[in-house]
Amino acid sequence: MFNNHPTFSPPADPNTKIWRYMDFSKLTDLLISSDLYFNRVDKFEDLFEGYLNTHTLELLRQGFVANNYPNPDEMVESIRNLNLIDRRLTYVNCWHINPFESDAMWKTYIKANEGIAIQSTYQKLVASFDPNDSRILYVGSIKYCDFSNTQMPPGNMLWPFVHKRMSFAHENELRVLHKESIPSGMGTDMFNYDNNISSTSFKTDLNVLIDTIYISPYAQRWLHQLVHKLCVSLNFTFAIKMSEINDLSLI
Repeated sequence: MFNNHPTFSPPADPNTKIWRYMDFSKLTDLLISSDLYFNRVDKFEDLFEGYLNTHTLELLRQGFVANNYPNPDEMVESIRNLNLIDRRLTYVNCWHINPFESDAMWKTYIKANEGIAIQSTYQKLVASFDPNDSRILYVGSIKYCDFSNTQMPPGNMLWPFVHKRMSFAHENELRVLHKESIPSGMGTDMFNYDNNISSTSFKTDLNVLIDTIYISPYAQRWLHQLVHKLCVSLNFTFAIKMSEINDLSLI
């Protein structure tokens, strides 16, 4: 299941709070199915997601030239193509690390007023996955860097998937990653491989995963009641709270 890898750095405190912001329909699906969905990296809005940067590729080319490798440009192009294939085979599930609610996350990821946030911890997230699922998962905090001038370690094909541009540092992301394998026996045809599966899912024990369900500060009170009824109907006993961001009683 979970595989330790030096590229992935989990939070130092296993009880670090994490949040996943979603709309009511996605919560409903999660509670009914117990499936956590992982989206394919090359389908993300961030067009740089998972890419080897130009700076790294140029340094690799210079290294090949300096060591008299034949056809250095072709070697760099092969590495670039392998990275493109990796982007089609890599799936991630994203959480926001924060000891508190984030107003920015509510506004960024919830487009309507029917938003909720699941609050968990790093330790509970890891413990919630089905131990009988043999597929490999990695988990760690995203590192934010100057993408144009950062050299990615040669040979480490996971590195691009846990590093993002500084423009996204506000996300403070904890990422769970799964990587599919290229079908065997493809040979040189693997460069033309196009995976048509845009997402995958993993079963979780929601009673382990979920600490509290928070209702958006911009939602009406009825959403709290609806979420409560849904949880009761499915025999869940999670704490359900209205967001405190706009709670004037705290002044």
